Amino acid sequence: LTISQSLGGLLGAVLGGFLADRGRRSTLILSVTLYGVSTTFKAFLSNDITFFFAFVAEGLSWGILLTLYSFVIWGDLANSKNVAKIYSIGLIGFYATMGVGHLSSILLEIDILTSALISCLIIFLSYLPIILAPELLSTDIQEKNKIKKYMHTVKKIADKTDDQ
Repeated sequence: LTISQSLGGLLGAVLGGFLADRGRRSTLILSVTLYGVSTTFKAFLSNDITFFFAFVAEGLSWGILLTLYSFVIWGDLANSKNVAKIYSIGLIGFYATMGVGHLSSILLEIDILTSALISCLIIFLSYLPIILAPELLSTDIQEKNKIKKYMHTVKKIADKTDDQ
């Protein structure tokens, strides 16, 4: 299972790089969905074949996330003057959460079903900011929202002018 997860991670890292060039949002959604599906399979279906596919999907997910959060996002935010600072700040969060995850698995000894259900809950709740954040909407929807806001402002000004 570890080998299948590692191969999935390798494939996910390569796939994440190619997909990130086409769109960051869709790549992130794909990765989060793969992780949610893999943990769901591990929680509810317990046979060797589903575990194999769940671990491959989890590896793909982590490979894509590693590419996005280790290389793509911090590279987009950095410029030639602050590249080391931006990468170090960004990667501190990634490695700190990995450490907390490893530490909690050692100290708490949670069974796999509880761990998978908690992971699923966290993953599916993480979709809310993706869905609700206006800057993550498609450009067409962003333009429509800007036009609606502009029309609302124009209407307010027209109503104010009519009252005077």
